[in-house]
Amino acid sequence: MLVAQARAQQEEHDKSLFSEVVQIHVVNVDVYATDKKGNPVTDLTAADFEITEDGKPMEITHFSLLGGEKAAAGVEPSAGSTARPGELGLDEPRAASPSERLWLVVYIDNTNLRTFDRKRVLEQLREFLAQDIGTHTDVMVASYDRTLNIRLPFTSDPAQVTESLIELEATRCEGKRFDSGRRDFLRRLDVVSNPIEAVDMLRPHADQVLHDLTLTLAALQEMIERISGLPGRKAILYVSSGLPRLAAMDLFMAIENRFPSGYALYKKLPFDATSLLDDLSATANAHGVILYTLGAGGVPATGSGGVEKEGVRSVAAVDFLEMDQSANLQLPLRQLADQTGGLSILNRNDFLPALQRVASDFQTYYSIGYTPDHAGDGQFHAIAVKLKRPGVRLRHRSGYLDMSSNTSMSEGVRAILLHGVDDNPLGVVVKIGEESEAERDQFLVPIQLIIPLSELVLLPAGEVSRGRLRLFLAAMDEEGRMTEVLEIPSAIEVAAGDSEGGLASCRFSTSLRMRGGQYTIALGVRDELGAVSAFTTRTLTVGDR
Repeated sequence: MLVAQARAQQEEHDKSLFSEVVQIHVVNVDVYATDKKGNPVTDLTAADFEITEDGKPMEITHFSLLGGEKAAAGVEPSAGSTARPGELGLDEPRAASPSERLWLVVYIDNTNLRTFDRKRVLEQLREFLAQDIGTHTDVMVASYDRTLNIRLPFTSDPAQVTESLIELEATRCEGKRFDSGRRDFLRRLDVVSNPIEAVDMLRPHADQVLHDLTLTLAALQEMIERISGLPGRKAILYVSSGLPRLAAMDLFMAIENRFPSGYALYKKLPFDATSLLDDLSATANAHGVILYTLGAGGVPATGSGGVEKEGVRSVAAVDFLEMDQSANLQLPLRQLADQTGGLSILNRNDFLPALQRVASDFQTYYSIGYTPDHAGDGQFHAIAVKLKRPGVRLRHRSGYLDMSSNTSMSEGVRAILLHGVDDNPLGVVVKIGEESEAERDQFLVPIQLIIPLSELVLLPAGEVSRGRLRLFLAAMDEEGRMTEVLEIPSAIEVAAGDSEGGLASCRFSTSLRMRGGQYTIALGVRDELGAVSAFTTRTLTVGDR
């Protein structure tokens, strides 16, 4: 008879069982290799690559080319490998599992976009997304309007994506909100008598720019965290007219040009947002999210660019001022893309050729795996990949956060609650029992999990075979409020006779105390011995509703 019981504490025999199990932790790095023209290079082998973690050379244990005309030669994945699913070729004519898909967020930053810029880029984005992103891709449309808005949940229907982008054209852009303050400052700069007075006059404007930038980056980080637990590859295509690396840097430089003393250069330092951008890149790398950035401002105009010339004493000074502003707005877009392995699309009015390079990333890349000497240590580890062959350019994420399996499972549970994406290789079946009233407006809802025994790894231990599962459970109501993720360790013990008799499944039961309403329940199951995770959801109505 199968005994499967949720336990609050792990028993001693379970501890000894797991102490004998070697946990294999494979780190997979997606590497994009291109020639000088930006075309994919698809004839590399594992022997061409060198990879280090925190400066220490790593042995490549898993290697493949995905999406190319043929699989790359090199190291073959070993039996029982935990390398990326589908790494032996995405070109096979079959439906992709969630872990083989690309989850692409098209993120339109209305707060930092000018209306004309957005109209131009949305027209080309619609064409790109309708034709070039390929199969096995789900697209979400989101916007930042001083708060994060999900305009379209993940879908593989290009028509829905097109419709959502058309609807975005009717929303408000705020990219010009600082232009009047900038012009006003330049008019007044010519009448101040010293750099101290000029900096004091600029500080409120710079404070506001930095405040708004902080909120912008916080919303982008929220978007990264929303998709972090999804299986498969994750990417964000971020679209704006630019972000300042240093708030009002061009105006600090205008003061320095007016009063060459070094005072303005010193006073601009507190407005430097480089550390905020580094934190955002680290968050994206930690969660395996690639950032592609598109500067919708196009080719920078020469001359004043519409800036009033008061306060600037020559046309050349105006040109330098505009160059300073353009560089300041573009640097963060370059940084975010470079540090996460993506591409930045800048200084162009025709975006489609560069977007096609992005599509090439989605469809053709190398997956390189190695096994570090740590697993789930909670630390960030730097990654460097070098190529022995000259003339090939590489892009990849700069590092990763080595999450514990518990943290990874909790993120996965939250992700499927938000996005409704089941990834269920263990074949977990969830049954909801008949609720009973516990007290006023609260009900006990029985939940049973059924897991095919054939999908689990069990180790012989005398007259029985034992396994170890971890169950993760959370719920979300119809208003999007989410509970904390509950973890339930569970031991499995199968008698020898039952195992030989071909027992079909194991069952776990628990009850949730819930108020009346509509809910989505998310469950994650981790087979600790098999190092396999599964996620599934169910919707239910509790009470009279």
